[in-house]
Amino acid sequence: MENRESSKRVLYTMLLVNGFILTYYLAVTSASKKIICDMNGAYTFLSVAEGIPADTVTLCLKTFVLYGALSVLILLKEDVCRENKMNLHLASVGEMLLSFELICTLNFYYSGVALVVLADLLYYEGKKAPRVAYVVIQILEFVFGSDKILGYFYNNIQFSSYLYCFHPVVRSWIVAVESSMTFINIFLFVIFVLLMIMRQRDENLRILLLNAALSGKNVQLQEANIKLKKYGETIKRMTEITERNRLAREIHDTLGHTLTGIVVSADAGRILMDTDPGEAKTRFEVIGTTARQGLEDVRRSIHALRPDALESHDIESALEKMIENVRETTGTEISYEQMAGELILAQDEEDTLYRIVQEGLTNAVRHGHATKISVIIYMEEHSLKVSIRDNGIGSQKVEPGFGLDYMRERIEVLKGSLSYGNRKDGCQGFCLEAEIPIRSRNPEDE
Repeated sequence: MENRESSKRVLYTMLLVNGFILTYYLAVTSASKKIICDMNGAYTFLSVAEGIPADTVTLCLKTFVLYGALSVLILLKEDVCRENKMNLHLASVGEMLLSFELICTLNFYYSGVALVVLADLLYYEGKKAPRVAYVVIQILEFVFGSDKILGYFYNNIQFSSYLYCFHPVVRSWIVAVESSMTFINIFLFVIFVLLMIMRQRDENLRILLLNAALSGKNVQLQEANIKLKKYGETIKRMTEITERNRLAREIHDTLGHTLTGIVVSADAGRILMDTDPGEAKTRFEVIGTTARQGLEDVRRSIHALRPDALESHDIESALEKMIENVRETTGTEISYEQMAGELILAQDEEDTLYRIVQEGLTNAVRHGHATKISVIIYMEEHSLKVSIRDNGIGSQKVEPGFGLDYMRERIEVLKGSLSYGNRKDGCQGFCLEAEIPIRSRNPEDE
């Protein structure tokens, strides 16, 4: 930032110095014309100059107007064109045209104004291609804009032609001042270029430091990701161990206790069969009650487990295998239509879909005594829909058991809905319908 401000101060100093130089040239040529007229040396001047000089008033007015416009464009460029790149390029082209017209107006006495424009273009232009083009154009304008260079190609009135009417001492001082001011302008331009180089060096150093810092942060981020991944794996293993221990305790406390009670009651019933049949019957009733209670306890303990079929098969294969097993074991005629396309679901969505179909088939066979079951899976917008219909006895009043309640809980967790009841299409039987909103078609996004 400090180098940038220093560069701007040097640029403004060059602008001021060039204003003095242009004024100096106009003053010298105007004084020379007046002396020549007073000395009646016009013929001699015209023979030396080989051309007619421009009117003094017109020359001064045009020079100051052009340089004033160039100065205003340079001073206001940052505020007017800072936010619009197109305006910035148009302003740059305008500066080059004004500087060229100014050099032509002075009849190529002085081309140092091209360095001011070049400095301004370098200050604002950051892209490499436009910067190179600007440098080439302005250097050519500076070199070939000198009357000493152009004098080899065509006859023009050189600045030295205006000096013959002055005393040799005065002429020497005029040339010395001209050379000094030209040197100052070039010296300021060299300082400006050095400051720009330092500015670019500082910018490159800043970028290198930022890249180094970014690389360090990337390394830290990678290390953090590795630690996070290991931590996640550790948490997963701990969760699995905790869940296994919980299930082991549940099975031990429920199934172990239940089986122990059944064994004891069965032994007692066997002994009492001959001596007290009534008591034996009571014992066997207790065995049935205990077994049913144990079954419910086991169901509650394992309801969160993932089906084995989904561990070894994809969801579509698991559904087809389950439906085929029900056909074979129950002799039920089951039609299955999967119209949802490829089923790419998250794990909890797969588990829920599998349990819905499983529970629907089980209820249709066990409670509805159905001989025909229809299973249809289809997509509607972003929701997966499941329809299970049978030709069973139906139910006048449905009292949800563990299976339906558990199914509803799983579906509600996924923001879905479950409905069931007797068929409303005029046919006898039961109908179960579920809707599951699908979060993502790619399980890796979960």
